[in-house]
Order: sequence, then C-alpha cells, then structure tokens
Amino acid sequence: MRSCIADAILNGIELAHEKFSNFSGYGSLLSAPEYYLTSRIAESLHDADLGYVTLEHHVREVMTTGGGLKRGQPTRALRLDGRADIVLWNGDDTPRAIIEIKHPLYEYTVPAEKDIQRIKASFSSGKEGLHSLTDGVFAFWTGTNAPKRKDSSAKERLERKTTDIKDAVCNTLGEGYRVTRFIRSHVVPDDEGEWAWAAVVFVVNKVA
Repeated sequence: MRSCIADAILNGIELAHEKFSNFSGYGSLLSAPEYYLTSRIAESLHDADLGYVTLEHHVREVMTTGGGLKRGQPTRALRLDGRADIVLWNGDDTPRAIIEIKHPLYEYTVPAEKDIQRIKASFSSGKEGLHSLTDGVFAFWTGTNAPKRKDSSAKERLERKTTDIKDAVCNTLGEGYRVTRFIRSHVVPDDEGEWAWAAVVFVVNKVA
C-alpha cells in the first residue's frame, strides 16, 4: 500500500511536469510554483482512490484527530500551529500520512530538513498505541544539466544527488526509522547533449 502512495505521487509529479511544460512553453516544471505541484499530487492521490485528501491542514488538528498528543510540551519541530502540505486520510476519518512537498529541490536545504523533522515529530509526539499516522512522505521534483565531470551522465548525476539527499534525511531521522526511496528519472536531449529531471518520493516509517 505504501508503494501505491508513492506511485500516485510520482504520477502527480510527472503529470504536473507534462502539463506545465506544455502550457507554459518552458519545457520543464522548474519555473512552476510549489502550490501547482502540490495540487497535482493531491489530485493524483484522489484519483488513485487512496482516501480523502486535504491541503494545508492544521497540524494541531491532524495530531488531535489522529489520536492525540503525548503529555508535556510538544517538540518545536512539529510546528503545531503550522500546516501540512497534504494529509491523506483513512476511511474512518483519521489521518494516515503527512505529505510534505518541496519544489524544486537540488540539495538538502534547511526548509527540507524542517519538513523531515516535522515528519519525525509526528510519529514521536503521538500517543503510543492510539496514533493513526503510519506514513510520512517527502516528495520533490529535481533536475540537472549534463555533467562536466565526476558523473558519466545526467541520469547518473541525479541518482547520486538523490542518494545524497536520502542519506541526509536518514541522518536527520536517526535510528528507529526506515526511508524508502522511489524515483522516476527522465533524460531529455538538448543542444548541449542532454539534461535530466526526476520525480522523487521518500516514504518514512517508524520501525517498531
């Protein structure tokens, strides 16, 4: 089922790239605002019939509906008064997954790290045995020109960069979490040889 979530998000990123490239004339998703990508991903999740989908949902409400918060002061990383980009809901109206989107993303930035910290906190701040959240998801679009050195191709460069980002995500999460990477890379010929872009999804799960 987790791969179904990832597949739906990857489909949404690819569709966003195709449509924005066509109607903007830019030939890529690079210049699209983040909210456009977020909306396309939400539509794709809904089309996959994975449950109800909400956007910009208050994190405090998500945590409360999901089973409540542990006693004591919640961690700052949760940013309770903020909003999650997308929330995927179970059939019993409890939240199943918090999904954070970054666009575009080429390296592990401070805002990206804050999203991963929130995902981690959403697992650790919920009441033990009651919390309904089972998946944390971090998704992004990335691209690269043909490499001048180090990598043999644009696709290889994408693989290396997304692996570096995954390693940084794992470092932020620490022990007790599993990160599964899903990636779809696309190579595009151009005057300089080629460039490449990719739809990338990291699914985060807490390991018992």
